[in-house]
Amino acid sequence: MTQTHTPEFVQSLITLSNSRKELLATAIVNARKSLELTPKTNWQPYVETEAEKRTNGRAQRIAWLVESL
Repeated sequence: MTQTHTPEFVQSLITLSNSRKELLATAIVNARKSLELTPKTNWQPYVETEAEKRTNGRAQRIAWLVESL
């Protein structure tokens, strides 16, 4: 097995202009604020309504009838 040396990239080597840094920082702050202001809804598990239960039951009975033929 051969091992090849790959150059390491260090964040300090990546240069950004001050205006780009400010734009990036502003975008990150705005994104964080908008996420915090998004209304939270509590997750609720899916529960079949009575109509869905009847419909699914009917579909199962029809499927059973077709398969039994």
